[in-house]
Amino acid sequence: MSAPTPAQDGGPIHPIPEVRDADGNGIMEGWPGMSLRDWLAGMEKAPEDLSVGYAEALAGRPHPHKNTTLGAVDPDATVAVIEFWADAEARYRYIKADAMLRARALAKGPSHV
Repeated sequence: MSAPTPAQDGGPIHPIPEVRDADGNGIMEGWPGMSLRDWLAGMEKAPEDLSVGYAEALAGRPHPHKNTTLGAVDPDATVAVIEFWADAEARYRYIKADAMLRARALAKGPSHV
C-alpha cells in the first residue's frame, strides 16, 4: 500500500507562518507543519495485547526470535526484536490514521474521497 498523496493526507496541521517585519525582512522562518495523517498516527497506540501473529502480519516478516525471552539473546538480536515490534506498531498506527482520514472524507461527501 502506498502512502497517500499530499491531497489525501489531511493537509498540514499546526503550520507556523513565516514572520516578517514592516520592511519585509524575515524575523522568523516558517514551518509547514506535519500532515494530519502523521499526527493521527502519532496519537494512536497499538493494543498492548497485540499477538505475535498479528504483529508479523503488520511488520510483514516473522518475529526474529519468536520463542526467546527478550534479553535472553545477544544485544543485536534484542535490537532486532525491538525493531520488529516498532515496525508492527508503526504499521498499526498508520492503518488507523488512514482509516480515520477515509472516514473523514466520507463524512464530507464523495467529492473529498
